[in-house]
Amino acid sequence: WAAMDQTVPFGGVKQSGNGRDKSHHSLEEYSDLKSVWMSLSP
Repeated sequence: WAAMDQTVPFGGVKQSGNGRDKSHHSLEEYSDLKSVWMSLSP
């Protein structure tokens, strides 16, 4: 991530060039929650 002002609005488009890709919201935007089930008994 490039160092930049975190007050840039989420979801920038066209000429703004900022928003989704270089903000802390990008983790939520590009991540999918997954579950893993594991047996802990021997």
